[in-house]
Amino acid sequence: MFLLLSTSIVLLSGVEVGGHITVDTIWTPEESPYIVTSFLYIQTGVTLTILPGVDVRIVGASKDDIFNFFWSGNNQPLAKMIVVFGRIVAFGTEDQPITFDVHSDEPRYRWGGMYIYPDSPRSSFEYCTFSNGYKCFVIPSTWSTGTVQFDNGSIHMRYCTFIDNLISVGSTNVMDDILIYGCKFYAGPGETTEFLGFSVTSPEPPERNFEVTIANCYFTGEGSVGGGGYYTNILFLNNVYDHVGRGDIPSEQTREVASQRGINSSYGNYTYNGKGANGCGSGIAGSVAFSRRNTIIAFPDSNYTLARSQIIYGARGGTVHISDNYLHGAVNFDTNNSSGSNSLIYNNVIFTTVNRAFELSHLSSLPDTGELQIFNNLVVSYHPDVVYH
Repeated sequence: MFLLLSTSIVLLSGVEVGGHITVDTIWTPEESPYIVTSFLYIQTGVTLTILPGVDVRIVGASKDDIFNFFWSGNNQPLAKMIVVFGRIVAFGTEDQPITFDVHSDEPRYRWGGMYIYPDSPRSSFEYCTFSNGYKCFVIPSTWSTGTVQFDNGSIHMRYCTFIDNLISVGSTNVMDDILIYGCKFYAGPGETTEFLGFSVTSPEPPERNFEVTIANCYFTGEGSVGGGGYYTNILFLNNVYDHVGRGDIPSEQTREVASQRGINSSYGNYTYNGKGANGCGSGIAGSVAFSRRNTIIAFPDSNYTLARSQIIYGARGGTVHISDNYLHGAVNFDTNNSSGSNSLIYNNVIFTTVNRAFELSHLSSLPDTGELQIFNNLVVSYHPDVVYH
């Protein structure tokens, strides 16, 4: 399955690396950039330490041809990857970040991403910048879709920056409580981006849902924030969403949270112009999710037709609390309750230009939707054509 060892060659332009790292290794800025020219494997029991200021460039290929990211028999994809059986320790600094990017100036070129195998020890990243990552086959039959996909289920991720990646960071095999802190996420025009993705895909559910906290992060651009999936509880805490274009926290995701057996909550986030926003979802009987103390500002265009930002919430078996939020502009609440669930909406302030402050249409076709309480809210319609229901 693996290629033979390839040795590192020192060039005037940097160091070419590929094949298998079989002993503990340190990458230094003096030898940087490190150019990954074939699949790079950090073997079991090995630590790759990357020092501040190191520039890592990975050979990529055009994302316009998906076969650039496929194996062909024993031949690697044209786009290369970093595959981790051991661990990476990459601690940059604010002044000297560590960069991972494609080794090409072509705007459509992408590298295959970093895949951390199950059973690997936890890798650590601080002040790293990951740009232009894409999905790729790790082996001929297994996809990796994250620029940093840690299927060992645990990671240390602080103050990192993600730019124009297909999926920035995530895991399909969460096995620990996770904190993603102080990171920045960008998606340029025309990018198909989901910033985050966490779930448990094991056929056997874990003994408890794992807690994933996204805190003090910044999101902007034409991506969707994404978030939780099966058997994960997601808390979005004190984040900023600036013109996020394809849906904020956790939009349609809240409506699927019951089948995923997860809980999504949000607290203290700030959204400025975007779609979706700061929702919550409860998919476990007897559980509680919340959307509290969030601020959403969404200015309509001159015709008052801008797609509105919403606090979107879904209760499928549990109870959701939507309280103490401030919404202003093309904004409203949207709900999807199911049998036996409860929703409480209270102590919110909403200045709206849209027709309805509360979208309750999803309730009409569902029997025994549980209890919905709307009380102690201040609602102001400040456009003369708006009729409040």
